[in-house]
Amino acid sequence: FLFLLSFWIWKMLDEDAIYLKHMIEMTSDSLMVIGVNASLKHLFTTKVHVRPGQRYAQLGRRPIHPVVFIPGIVSSGLEVWRGEDCVSKGFFRKRIWGSETMFQTLNPMTYRCWLRHMKLNETSWSDPDGIKIRASQGLGSADVFMTGYRLWIDIIQSFSDVGYDERSMHMASYDWRLNFQELERRDGYFTNLKYRMEAMKKTNHNEKIVIISHSMGSTLFLHFMQWVSKRDPTWIDLHVSTWSNVAGSLLGAPKSLSAALSAEMRDTAELGSAQKW
Repeated sequence: FLFLLSFWIWKMLDEDAIYLKHMIEMTSDSLMVIGVNASLKHLFTTKVHVRPGQRYAQLGRRPIHPVVFIPGIVSSGLEVWRGEDCVSKGFFRKRIWGSETMFQTLNPMTYRCWLRHMKLNETSWSDPDGIKIRASQGLGSADVFMTGYRLWIDIIQSFSDVGYDERSMHMASYDWRLNFQELERRDGYFTNLKYRMEAMKKTNHNEKIVIISHSMGSTLFLHFMQWVSKRDPTWIDLHVSTWSNVAGSLLGAPKSLSAALSAEMRDTAELGSAQKW
């Protein structure tokens, strides 16, 4: 999904580049400054891979709207704040979900320990006794899953190329194990997201926010809009410029029905040997 997001952003940003290249070719005979013409042509004909952000930095593009990313389940990292002896030693604030460190506990000797830490109380939604797992924070909370499995890092890097930084970008990771009501009750997630977006608008020349959400993050943002609108019906219009929904199943996923009826999940999730857990 994030590969498709990167491809979509590339195509979206590429439209201006394609148009500009076409105009340069059409007017090349009439351009008086040959040096400028040649440099512009080189920008679009080079064979070296150039990130969209690098290309638009060369064109003089600069940040305008601050950006909030809301990741999906796979890319929302969870880290250990308190745990049992099987993971607590040397694991404080390391990922138990969403990075290579989780595989240190995913082996035949300790996978049951990992499951105990990942589970929540089925009635109260609270942490098990002696265990505290919380969502990782910051842009690094969803950049890379493991070596070779890149998540948001390429998108973040392209935004950085044109001048974005942590003041104008925010990764709104969350504990995807919780239902949305519990996410607000336990972590104050929606309240914090509201205040963070208000602060980003004030510190970025009063420009509205662009939201890029992926998968489960899109459903979460839809709930956030309903939540904040009940408190202030004008808030969305005042603070949100654009919402880009990437692979968010806002109307549900029909495939889940066949999985629930037959347990067939070839097209959704294949866990291999992990299914026995």
